[in-house]
Amino acid sequence: MRRLKQDWVVALPDKQLVERLIDYWKHSKYSEVLQLRVFSQWDTLWQYVKLQPECRLFVVDVDWLNQLETDVETSHIISKLNIFVLTDDPASLQREGVSSATPYQPLDKLFEQGLRQGSAVYEGGAQYGSDSQDVNQVQRIASSGTCKVVTICSSGGGIGKTTLAFQIAHYAAELGKKVFYWSLSSHAEWDLFTLSSDKNRISMPTNSFSQLLYCLQRMRTSDMDPSTYTVPIPILRADTFEANIPQAEWDALTAERIEQVIDWLKSSKRYDIIVLDVDANLTRNKSAIEKSDQLLWVVADDMVQMNKMERCFNYWQAESPSCYEQLLIKGKIIVNRYMGVMLNRWQRNDLSVDCYLPYIPQWKQLHRPEQWFSSAVYQAALEELIHTHLPWLSRREWTNAI
Repeated sequence: MRRLKQDWVVALPDKQLVERLIDYWKHSKYSEVLQLRVFSQWDTLWQYVKLQPECRLFVVDVDWLNQLETDVETSHIISKLNIFVLTDDPASLQREGVSSATPYQPLDKLFEQGLRQGSAVYEGGAQYGSDSQDVNQVQRIASSGTCKVVTICSSGGGIGKTTLAFQIAHYAAELGKKVFYWSLSSHAEWDLFTLSSDKNRISMPTNSFSQLLYCLQRMRTSDMDPSTYTVPIPILRADTFEANIPQAEWDALTAERIEQVIDWLKSSKRYDIIVLDVDANLTRNKSAIEKSDQLLWVVADDMVQMNKMERCFNYWQAESPSCYEQLLIKGKIIVNRYMGVMLNRWQRNDLSVDCYLPYIPQWKQLHRPEQWFSSAVYQAALEELIHTHLPWLSRREWTNAI
């Protein structure tokens, strides 16, 4: 038996209350059982509701609910949602099937009331269910927007590609996004993050990736629940595939199969963003580039690494001109471990640096992975990178939206 993760839309004009709810949720146990999408501007909410979102609970201000119910473009949508109204006078709310609560109470009490209301609409109020009962409902608790694919790659190891992929995945999850991280490397490094807070390693499915590839060839993808083939990375609040994938599976992982997996993940409507962590392999990079909305190429201010990058680009340009063209269109070059001045240069005139990420020497001595996300200097640079090159993910845009 397992507890369903609820997806809430919170729509309140009181920005201070919104900020309190977000801050409390992020640092409480509820972040593990809830996903929040928050709005504090009427126009943004109205446009969002017109997209006919599916959510477990729609937490809304009573005046905004009245406006949505009287608007011809949203009234029929609102009637299908599970409404939970926040009002300073719950007794005055007389609507059949609509629950309410006052926001002026301890936030843990408020969240518990919402959880009970969100659970009550399924199975006559059952809050827990078996995996087989949950599959269809979990499929319905989907991301409301288009799933974006971001690829992070480099021409060699030890540059910080995986660290940047982790940082972007963690950043997105902190905003309440549903994240899938996939390391397209036969030597995945993400298993460092499979230690839970009590240091007990997360149990891994056996050969689940092999089963996934088999089933993708023989089943309708709509019948395939991602939770059957994936494992969590708790510290990133993201899902991924198992780390111990047999080498034979990697050898058989063609560009077509990679694209098939990415398409399945997107069509599952479980994720807002897919972060691909890719090495310099042309087959895997070609698939990632074709499916990506944005590609970030990580390089260090090191002559050897820059030379590797140029040789890689030259090879792509000769062997796959269409892929190279997509690389130039979608790709951004990120200099990692930047020390304030560039000491080396590459020869190609069609390549230029798009962003710099600072060198954090303390990371070499870290024993707790969660400290990787606490550097104020790095987070500021990461925020600037995302705001400039992934604006749809930027916290600034998200804050403006709410």
